[in-house]
Amino acid sequence: MATTQQLTFADMGGTWTATYTSDGDAVIQLSRRSTGSLTAYAWLDGMPPVAIRTWPGWAAQAMLIRLAVPAGINVRIDSSSPVTEARRLTVAQTGGGGGGDTGGITVDQQLDASSTNPVANAAVTTAIIETASWNEAGDNGKEAGHGQD
Repeated sequence: MATTQQLTFADMGGTWTATYTSDGDAVIQLSRRSTGSLTAYAWLDGMPPVAIRTWPGWAAQAMLIRLAVPAGINVRIDSSSPVTEARRLTVAQTGGGGGGDTGGITVDQQLDASSTNPVANAAVTTAIIETASWNEAGDNGKEAGHGQD
């Protein structure tokens, strides 16, 4: 079963930042005031943060990203644009101890109809693909009658 949590971003001198401790594989949806860069960091207690994924300055205003960071690791997300709303959906971990494809940190793996990730199931695959296409187009929904002309 998946759980959803609100992420709160604070202005840290022109960079909007949210920090949390990972519960495992997560999908994060962000709404921002404008386009801008986004960077995700991860680190173990007592160690400095390490950038694990960066999106460029033209990254979309609305984003849906995946961070598959093992439970217990600290995570920080920095945005160059003010974040107006953000939610994190933690996906129930499958399998356990030993076998399976759970080694290492995989970050922002593309989710599509052929994905073996438990997040990419029939209930969310279509929404993720549509959001990714929308983000890549950079049109903020203005095509196909979704926005103003």
